[in-house]
Amino acid sequence: MRDQRGSALVVALMVTTVMLSVGIAVATTIDTQQRASGRTRAGESSFQLAESALQAGLQRLVSRWPMPATPAYPVRCDPGARSADCPTTASLRALFTGPDFADGRATWSVAVRDDGAAPGDQYWSEDMLAAQPSYDADNDGRLWVRATSLVRGRPRTVVALAARPPVEPGLPPHKTLVAGSFATTNNGNKAIVLNGDAGEVVVRCGSGTVAAPAVPPKDGCAEYEGGNKEQVSPERVSSQRDFPPGMTPDRIEMARAQARSEGSYVATCPGSLQTVPNGLLFIEDAGPGCSLLAPGPAAAPGMVVAMRGRLRLGGNETFRGLIYHANADDSADVVVDLGGTSGVVGGILVDGAGAVFVGSSKDNLVFAEDAGQAFRPAGDAAIVQGSFREVAAR
Repeated sequence: MRDQRGSALVVALMVTTVMLSVGIAVATTIDTQQRASGRTRAGESSFQLAESALQAGLQRLVSRWPMPATPAYPVRCDPGARSADCPTTASLRALFTGPDFADGRATWSVAVRDDGAAPGDQYWSEDMLAAQPSYDADNDGRLWVRATSLVRGRPRTVVALAARPPVEPGLPPHKTLVAGSFATTNNGNKAIVLNGDAGEVVVRCGSGTVAAPAVPPKDGCAEYEGGNKEQVSPERVSSQRDFPPGMTPDRIEMARAQARSEGSYVATCPGSLQTVPNGLLFIEDAGPGCSLLAPGPAAAPGMVVAMRGRLRLGGNETFRGLIYHANADDSADVVVDLGGTSGVVGGILVDGAGAVFVGSSKDNLVFAEDAGQAFRPAGDAAIVQGSFREVAAR
């Protein structure tokens, strides 16, 4: 008890030193692993944000595919962008509520670029494609979407080639006139409706069922002068009660999307066809009497789609193309009126019981096989298989 040599103290100090060394080493390892885990988590969060931004950009392409004749996309979309073609920060932030996004400093950007010439249509090259325009310049239905993100100092960049598969163009059936009924107001000997070699007039009223019997003139369904007066020439007029609508709901939506993409979508009567002689004009509600001034003969057929209201083609000009009226209100009144000396070279399709007044002048309605070719629908934009990849962030 009185021994003062202190050998136990030396041992205790050595043990304590060893324990401290081990503890410090363990603490350092834990800290390193936590930091690495945090960087990995931030990197994964950044990758998820970039991928979501890319998908959001792809959804914008579904709603409006930028073409050479339409406004290009912004060169760059980011949280400060105000274009309707850009994803919104609010929509992206709603998907990410973890700790890496709590400070609100996470950022993103999206860019759309044309695929250009080969090999740009096969793989992404920053140097080659970054200078490409932000629309489908070569009109091949393929665009690159590039998205970048930055979360807690961890940048990530992903790219994917978006393709818009084409849908069969045009609008069948190819008929001169399809409506609930039609009428002329001229008793003279003149051809008002010209069917040509392949055209036909179809009405849904009358006694027609499967056999589609001929409809005699002046029976209430087909008010025209027949026989030797030949106001419908050749006189091919049939009744088919179950004749299908000109466009299914999904194709109507495609037409609406195409018009929006081409900048020719209107909610009410536009008053003129001057701006879309070769394109597609979509009218949601033409109102009780929408008088459209025809643009005159065009090099390529145009198309007018109306959901509701009454269309009247006025003036002395001729519209080359197709007039389609969806007759969403299921009206039995006249919904398409070729008044005055105006004319249509192409065709008129009206759904349901809607009636058509084809006018009283000569050659008011002339059949053309290519009447519906202005309708150029396309399928939803989708990522080309194998094109999604991560590239070095810049």
